[in-house]
Amino acid sequence: RLLDEAVSKYPGVLDRIKRGVSVLSPSPQETLNAVSSLLSGVDQLTGPPEDVVVVTFVGTFDGNAFAAKTHDGKPMIALPIEIPSSELTMTHEFVHIVNERLGHLWGSDEQTIATLAFTEGLAMRATQKLNPNAPEYSYVSLVPDWFQTCEDKHDQVLVGMVPHLMDKGQGAITRFTYGTGASGLTREAYCGGWYAVGYMVQHGWTFPALAHLNRSQINALMLNIVPLMLQNPRDEADLQKTQSNSRTTTQIEVTRTQFRGRLYEPVAHERQDSGVLIIGGSEGHLYTANDIGPRLAALGYTALGVDYCDGYSNTRPL
Repeated sequence: RLLDEAVSKYPGVLDRIKRGVSVLSPSPQETLNAVSSLLSGVDQLTGPPEDVVVVTFVGTFDGNAFAAKTHDGKPMIALPIEIPSSELTMTHEFVHIVNERLGHLWGSDEQTIATLAFTEGLAMRATQKLNPNAPEYSYVSLVPDWFQTCEDKHDQVLVGMVPHLMDKGQGAITRFTYGTGASGLTREAYCGGWYAVGYMVQHGWTFPALAHLNRSQINALMLNIVPLMLQNPRDEADLQKTQSNSRTTTQIEVTRTQFRGRLYEPVAHERQDSGVLIIGGSEGHLYTANDIGPRLAALGYTALGVDYCDGYSNTRPL
């Protein structure tokens, strides 16, 4: 049935199919670099590069890409090459790969509906951030009508998901992906994740902060955020306050001999007398600073984040 529905479409994209991975633009390496920079919070990546296998295959125009591991344990993304939106799909799948590494998600606890919705939401929102000019529906679905339904009833979708956020197992995952979820819409985990992670980003969460969460942290966050969204589904005042905070701070890269950091300064007149030095924990680098530096600056504190991780940074012990 799938082949019968797709076969008449192949002649129109045969050239694209024959070109394979070379048709992808920007290149997979450029896309991976951009994704890694966005999610890690490091502008110029240092240390060993991400080693990812990229496979293209001929699918049935359903956009069913996936991320997995090869038989020898390397991360892999597989992209259906017949659809022009493969470039967006490539970004989406690379987000999964980098997120898995940063959050140590490979081989950890069994996936819940909460982690499924979160990781898909993060992949969609990060793809939107890196490719801002595509139609909004294209980050979530290849089908505009489905996205319109998701948009119209997303509160209902979230209400239906709440009792099932901690559900596990293939049956639960299938129900909220290919099945009709709790409210009658297919792919409800994608719909809910799109709005949940969008809410987090609008309310001050940075992409590096989200990408470094492990499964238990993701579960706890989703259990807190989704009910909060439903209590205040149109929390415009809080949203405007958060957005205005981002306009009252500046970020300055600080590079000296054997030192790299990032200075977060308030530009409003209400500047505090004291400042804050931010040094990350075991992960080093600027992950922690990228998360709380802008928030401290919005409160009037000058904050300096130190990019320190011995051996993988310009900053060295003095």
